Formats: sequence, C-alpha cells, structure tokens
Amino acid sequence: MPDIRLSPGGIVPRDMTDRQWSSYTATAQAAYYRSGQTDYDTGTGFWIGDDSGVPKLSIGNSAGNKVTWDGTTLSITGTITATTGTIGGWTLAATYLTSGSGATTVRLDSAGTNPAISAGNATPGSAPFRVTQAGALTATSATITGAITATSGSFTGGITVGAGGSLSSGQSAYDTGTGYWLEYNSGTPRFSIGNSAGNKLTWSGTVLAITGSMSLTNSVQTFTPAWVASDFSGSDPAGDLSYLNFGAYAMIWNDSGADMVGTSDSPTLGITNIPAAIRPSSHVRLNTSTYNNTAITFSEVLFDSSGVMNFYTWGVSGTSVTGLAGFTGSGTKGLPSGWLVVYPL
Repeated sequence: MPDIRLSPGGIVPRDMTDRQWSSYTATAQAAYYRSGQTDYDTGTGFWIGDDSGVPKLSIGNSAGNKVTWDGTTLSITGTITATTGTIGGWTLAATYLTSGSGATTVRLDSAGTNPAISAGNATPGSAPFRVTQAGALTATSATITGAITATSGSFTGGITVGAGGSLSSGQSAYDTGTGYWLEYNSGTPRFSIGNSAGNKLTWSGTVLAITGSMSLTNSVQTFTPAWVASDFSGSDPAGDLSYLNFGAYAMIWNDSGADMVGTSDSPTLGITNIPAAIRPSSHVRLNTSTYNNTAITFSEVLFDSSGVMNFYTWGVSGTSVTGLAGFTGSGTKGLPSGWLVVYPL
C-alpha cells in the first residue's frame, strides 16, 4: 500500500511505483500536481494546479517545445498539426484555410483545383481577386505602384502585349491586318497603324510612309513675305505664304487661292524674311514656277541660310531652255496660286 501523507490540503498518494506525485503544498492557498517540473513552466515535465487562485497548466520543456495555460492565454511552442477546426475566425479544412462569407470571403487553398489565393466571393473561381498555383492573376481593379514586367498578355479592349516588346490591337504583326502594331523589333523600333491593304501610316525604322490623304492643318504656320521693294513699281504682292517643318525637310506654298503678283519694275524678284525655322543649312537651288509679265514661267529659286529667296526665269526658245534670264521690267510678276517648293533643311 502506498505511503499516505496528511496535509492541510488533504490526503494524497506519495512515492507510487510508476510515478511520483508531489503532495499539496503546506499552504492551503496553492494546490498542484506535478511530475518533472518543479513549478509552473519550470523544467521538463508537467505542472497543473491552482496558483494563488489562478488555475494554470504547463507541459513539456519550459526552455523548448511546450503547452502552457496561464489562466488567460493558451500558448503552444512547437509544431501544430490539425486537419479541421477554427482559429480566430478562420476555418481549417484538409486543404484550405478560409474566413468570412460571401463578398468578405478570403481563402488559401492547396488542393490544386481552385485558385491558391482568392478573395471577394465564397466560390474561389468566381472571386474578383484570385491567383492560381501557376501564378495567373485575376483582379477586377488594381492600383500598382512600381515596375511591371510582362512578356505577354492582354488588356480589356483588345490591346495585346506580345513577346519581343510588341504592343498591338487588331494587327497580328507589323503592317498586317487592321489596327495598330508597335514593337522594338530587336533594336529597330517600328510601327504600323490603319489597314495594311488600304489607308495606313507605317514607320519601318528608316522610312515613314503614308497611304491615303494627309492633313497637317494644326501644324501649318504662315508668314507675310518681305518682297524686295525695288522689284515693284507699285504695291508689293499681297497675301501670306504657308509653311510646314517636317524635321529633315520643309515645305513652303501659296494656298491663298489667288496669285501673289505685283507690277514689275526690274528684272529681279526676291523675298528676304523666310522664318528661321525653315531656312536651309546651306544654299539650295530649286526648280519652280513664277509669273513673268502675266505668264506663268518655268523658273529657278536660289535659297540660302540667311532666309533670302532669289528667283530667276529660264529663257525658252521653241521647246528648248536657253538658260537663266531675268524678269521683264514691265507687266506683272510674282508667285502663282498653288506655288510650292519642298527642300532639305
């Protein structure tokens, strides 16, 4: 028969053959059972008892893996294995962890049939935010701050991001189909827009090509020519000339719908104030046409970097051009309606 000891806390067994139990302590305020641990969460073993009116439990190694209950908080140090249950509003199942309901549902899923991460719908495959195990992301609304790297994909509206740095809609390749195509093309940027079989705009990397009509009204500028005063006996020709700077080339033309002429007073004709933005970098000789004594005449213009244009007529004998000549000293001279020159800058 085991040893029995009387204490203020009651009668307890002592020195049992397969384990040892400590008695209640000598003070009636603290009663406990223990094995190995000398006090609550002290040593290796277990301790369960009433610590000054607070029920407590500790089991395991106080310096390692253990389970403790301090009267308020259950703490576990070590690995937890569970296949079902609830934790702080989260439901644990064999392959997923979920919380919330309906539009507030958040779910982590490892089964492989549903998205790995989903939020916003109790049905993972219908959630407005979801990510598959393969990394495919669906988000009905997103604000992203930082860099985005994508090798392919599409945007609502038919915009496609393709391999090799292409961005397109409608066109399946450069200048193919109807839509647009923009790409880096291995170091040679190029684009096409429009209908590859109709009106279109293309840049091959070296050549800009336009098929169809072109309107650059918003880029057109005008200026009032300063005619050489000694060239005319009365008033100078009236009206403005239009011009357009294409970058490598420029164009000047008379689109007033009327001839720009005045009464001739000398055999010369010149303009002195061509805008700086369209002056050539060096002298340019251009074939053109002018009015000379009421007749439109085959002519030449010499254009220099100071912004001066000097015009000359070609002498004609029968069907042969005999050489440069001056304007007549009477009659009218100037630029006909529709006059135009294009030249390199």
